[in-house]
Amino acid sequence: MTTLEKKRLERLEREVAELRAMVRAVVPFDDEGEYRPEFIRELKKALRKKPTYTYTGSGALLEQLKSIK
Repeated sequence: MTTLEKKRLERLEREVAELRAMVRAVVPFDDEGEYRPEFIRELKKALRKKPTYTYTGSGALLEQLKSIK
């Protein structure tokens, strides 16, 4: 693995860690680690709606999530 590939991998690992932290802050779990039923109902309701955002590039999703904070 080249130095450039290692740097890219490290950057991707950091981004994944950031995304995981964001999801954990938003997604409610119960004591057993399962999703709460209320969250599942809200998620299903949201899935029926028209999407609000369209992600066009590799960094678009991460930028959108960062702007929500």
